[in-house]
Amino acid sequence: MLERAKKHAHFRLVIVEGKAYVEQYSKPYQTRDEFTIWGILQLLNLYPGKIPDLELMFRCGDKTVIQKYDMQGSVATSPPVLFQYCGHSSTTNIVFPDWTFWGWAEINIKPWEVVLEGMVEGNKKIKWQDREPYAYWRGNPHVSPSREDLMKCNVSDKYDWLARLYEQASLLGHIYHKNWGEERKQGYKHSKLEDQCTHRYKIYIEGNSWSVSEKYILACDSMALLVKPEYYDFFSRSMEPMLHYWPIRTGNKCRDIKFAVEWGNNHSVDAQAIGKAGSKFIQESLRMEYVYGYMFHLFKEYVKLLKFKPRIPAGAVEISSESMASSLDGLREMFFEESTVKSSRIPSSWVQQKLSLVQAQFLEELEPRRTVMTSSPLFETIFSGRGHKKSLNGSMEPSRASNYPVISRPNNLSSTACPEYFRWIHEDLRIWKSTGISRAMVERAKDYAHFRLVILKGKMYVEKYKKSFHTRDVFTIWGISQLLRLYPGKVPDLELMFWCEDRPVILKKDYQGTNATSSPSIFQYCGHEDALGIVFPDWTFWGWAETNVRPWKILSRDLKEANKRTKWKDRIPYAYWRGNPNVAASRRQLMWIGVQKVSRDMNTRSWKTSAHTGRGWSVSDKYILACDSMTLFVKPEYYDFFIRSMVPLQHYWPVSARNKCRDIKFAFEWGNSHTDKAQAIGKAGSKFIQENLKMERVYDYMFHLLTKYSELLKFKPRIPEGAAEVCSESMARPRRGLWKEFMAETQVNFPSDTLPCTMPPPYESRTLEAFNERKENVIRQVEKWEKEIREKIITKKQQVLHF
Repeated sequence: MLERAKKHAHFRLVIVEGKAYVEQYSKPYQTRDEFTIWGILQLLNLYPGKIPDLELMFRCGDKTVIQKYDMQGSVATSPPVLFQYCGHSSTTNIVFPDWTFWGWAEINIKPWEVVLEGMVEGNKKIKWQDREPYAYWRGNPHVSPSREDLMKCNVSDKYDWLARLYEQASLLGHIYHKNWGEERKQGYKHSKLEDQCTHRYKIYIEGNSWSVSEKYILACDSMALLVKPEYYDFFSRSMEPMLHYWPIRTGNKCRDIKFAVEWGNNHSVDAQAIGKAGSKFIQESLRMEYVYGYMFHLFKEYVKLLKFKPRIPAGAVEISSESMASSLDGLREMFFEESTVKSSRIPSSWVQQKLSLVQAQFLEELEPRRTVMTSSPLFETIFSGRGHKKSLNGSMEPSRASNYPVISRPNNLSSTACPEYFRWIHEDLRIWKSTGISRAMVERAKDYAHFRLVILKGKMYVEKYKKSFHTRDVFTIWGISQLLRLYPGKVPDLELMFWCEDRPVILKKDYQGTNATSSPSIFQYCGHEDALGIVFPDWTFWGWAETNVRPWKILSRDLKEANKRTKWKDRIPYAYWRGNPNVAASRRQLMWIGVQKVSRDMNTRSWKTSAHTGRGWSVSDKYILACDSMTLFVKPEYYDFFIRSMVPLQHYWPVSARNKCRDIKFAFEWGNSHTDKAQAIGKAGSKFIQENLKMERVYDYMFHLLTKYSELLKFKPRIPEGAAEVCSESMARPRRGLWKEFMAETQVNFPSDTLPCTMPPPYESRTLEAFNERKENVIRQVEKWEKEIREKIITKKQQVLHF
């Protein structure tokens, strides 16, 4: 595992009996390797005799290189082990403090301890109210499209986005700033970071990858505006939006920056508090003693995982502080001297406590598919798990209700048309169209419901009646809370009951005749032709923590990327299914078909079977349909909110429930004989899911469904005595592990800038009948094809026997 990282590494570092040895493989940019090695030597000086023997590979680049998807399948247990300055959600590596903590000589950035001391003093020079009331950024915009896009937010004759942006290496000057091209010639002698805390708002944006600048920007007492980064370093995952910084979306930089500045200037106390909190985090938690403490504990936990004895390679050279510093001059010599550890110490108890969780984080980075659970609240304070930057997808504590907009004011007042499946909202509510929904109808559903949900004036209240399987109820309520954040002030007052199981419980036959006017109203994940109920998006759109199924927005993106990796012609030409056959007779019958080849990668089969109903409805249809493979859909009893608009032979291949084996074999043979058509069906099904089931559309479906439902209510919603007010903050605060991580990944951080999609009209009865008849005709056509082929085979066999 270590040797496999060699091709990516700039150097190998070995520590044996307190001495360090380095084998250099390639030269990185500038002197990153020198200052990184120097930092490790200072760690040895700080804790002499405490660092265990170890051997590691180190890469000094800004981009992570070992992709997780390259380590799947047969090599899933053996990813290469590589230390780097940053991490990424799609890669596997071990994140280590970057070289600038000991100085960046090439651009005259002093060691962090010196810089931090200067910035603390610099913050005192200019008080918040005396700082320029604009967002400030200074750097090289030409290293990435994102930064070039940022420059569009600069003040111009036509528009002022309230941002003041300066190009680092050009003649775009400012009365307060030297030309950076000239500074480069002079050795950046005027580049004092402590003198750059002049604006109330400072922007952080990545270049062509990760950037070291984040800690300097955050240390300024100014409110940091963080343009959502792809990469994270060792400390930033513990920072939270609206607590330590203000999050900026990559696709809406100008508008978000302008809104943040206007909000900050109108809420100066709150904006100053965010700036102070971010600065305090950096100044207190990122002192050099804690940086060394992090390195110390990271190495200790890393060593526990080594299954070999470190050895000194033939090409390695012993190094020490003295040998490194002896041949230097200029700024390198100065920075080495300023960052030299003068005395040894034992890691403080605070550091040991604060960093005792490095092992959990390290195991996450080394084994991307392993889920680390812990009951320690500190784990959630320091690390978000799985290497995602919690701050960017949204943390729950910081989005203070007092700061979040209570009314949605979208800039874009145009609206796109909703997908066709939104028309089923009218059908699901049709039974109450003539009577409306009375309080008695809602109360009659109480015996079945897991919870009652009330929305009044944009606030949500929940009364729980019983615990659902796993945390279905929790993530369903979480999803509704995010809808309220996406469209604040738009969701009408309402009161409803919710059932969280896989099968509807209220049957139509029980409410016919004299009871026809009193049908209970209950929300649920699926419907059935013989049952009553209002179909609602299921909990897995926000994640299924118990089975580590990630939120749909993330998973659908990963499935889209996975489709690109295995082309149709390279997929194994068989029907594939994976699941629990013991939950229903229908699934056990499926296992009779023949040899079942099991694969960890769902995209390695050309077409897929979906035993859609286990003991009831199943959440799996959207994952199966999103794969570009032709889905073989075993006729289900139940339906969810979107599936009714999908058409056989256009989006999937229909398989009868009674003749599964024969139908699947015929579909397999037909697909292998008509590969273009089979591929087209798979692509169409996948396109339907990827385009029509984006989270924006899921939220819009929820919005329109709840709006139409509220229009039917014949009573005024009220808060029951046993209900509790629920919001994102109160829901996420007690959560741990994947539960909190998934909530962080799915939290809505901004109101929508667009209106919900435009709701299509109801089906006319003739149109709906024609649509359903067309689907049935297609199924009959498939059955006819199969029958004709089967008869030809029988006739041919008879001819052979007769001959």
